[in-house]
Amino acid sequence: MSSDESRPFPPAYWRFFLPLAAVGVLMLSGRLFQNYALLEFPDGVSQLARFTLASSIFFPCMSAVAFFPQLTNALIRNQRDLKIVGRFAFWVASALTGVLFFFAWSSWGKSCVAWLYPGEPELTEDIIFYLKWYTPSVLSYGYVNFVSGLLMQCERTHWVTVLRVASLVPMVLILAAGVFLESDARWVIGWSCLVPEICAALLAFWLLKKRSKVGPVKAEDPRLSYANIARYYWSLALTTIMFTLSRPIVFQLVTWEGARRGDELWTETVLAALALSFGLSMIFQITINHLRNVYLTYAAEFPAATRRFAWKLIGWVTLLMAILIVTPGARFFFEHLQGADGQVLEWAVQSFAVFVLVPLVVGIRNHYHGLAMVERRTLVMGTASILRNVGIVVIGLSLSALGVFTPWTGSLLLIMGFVVEALVVGPVMARRKPSGVIPPPEMPVS
Repeated sequence: MSSDESRPFPPAYWRFFLPLAAVGVLMLSGRLFQNYALLEFPDGVSQLARFTLASSIFFPCMSAVAFFPQLTNALIRNQRDLKIVGRFAFWVASALTGVLFFFAWSSWGKSCVAWLYPGEPELTEDIIFYLKWYTPSVLSYGYVNFVSGLLMQCERTHWVTVLRVASLVPMVLILAAGVFLESDARWVIGWSCLVPEICAALLAFWLLKKRSKVGPVKAEDPRLSYANIARYYWSLALTTIMFTLSRPIVFQLVTWEGARRGDELWTETVLAALALSFGLSMIFQITINHLRNVYLTYAAEFPAATRRFAWKLIGWVTLLMAILIVTPGARFFFEHLQGADGQVLEWAVQSFAVFVLVPLVVGIRNHYHGLAMVERRTLVMGTASILRNVGIVVIGLSLSALGVFTPWTGSLLLIMGFVVEALVVGPVMARRKPSGVIPPPEMPVS
């Protein structure tokens, strides 16, 4: 790696980072708008449940393309890289689209859905209906993420935010029109899934054409192949897929604990409280997760400055979470914006208080994740993500066996999973030898 003095001026970290933080908030807002809109319809509660079940099939496919920005930022150094990585990303997104097509359009897929979520035929039909609208979104979302990585590489993160706005605005308009016109809830949600991603993809296509120059070809650049791209990428995809499974694992552990107690009301109350606290904490976790993009863009040239920025960010995010906890902020959010009351409200506040450790634990993990991606040593990330979920199960079952499984244990389990992950990734990257990875090329900024 080159030294921090390899460029005549330090990078504008906050100018790079804040638009990315806004992206996370916008993405979470989109799902909240859909949930709120559904509840405005006469059959909104049942449709929300069925939309959530469809999402549980869809989101693992979406999460597999969530690392496309890191893939493009780390590997593309010239026009040849752009073409070969672009083809790789297209085939990955196409394969994932094929998986959803199987569930949404084939008789075998319909049978799988009915087996996963047994119930009346109408339940299966509604889940299939939502999956049909979801299916094209993998390609469009993957394309937007691919272009987002190129924009991050040339430090134009404000355009990444604009891409999310281009998705959120039509979604809100469709939802508002559907509620106002009292349309069929299923069709309103269907259009709100399809149209926004197409709008964002069209803007991304325009941006890619405008930004035609990827960077100078350097003689020392490694020549990429599909094999080494796949070796780099599969661990990233596995990392994010394992994360999408972490919460269902925690929820299942809570369900087992409730069955052991023979208290169904306890189970339902804890699950509701955890869902609320997980939702609010995700705003802060997504913010910290963008540290990986900062490392990919700057750590090769500014390792010390990037570490200092990471600690500043961790401190600020922890402070904001602490303020919500020690003031009525979190309680106000759960009670007045989410409609929680009684025991659900109390346990949601307690669970969220445990999450004050998230910025520190996830920030340390993301420091090592960033180094692993910069140095193209992503295998350890995939391995650690599997062990994270294994750790959650082992610790959760141990707490249950000891009789100390409390309503806020779910939050603690998620944090302990990140601790396990950091303990796996950290020592490996700390013992690394310099890999000679080429710093990102000089990119024109306008």
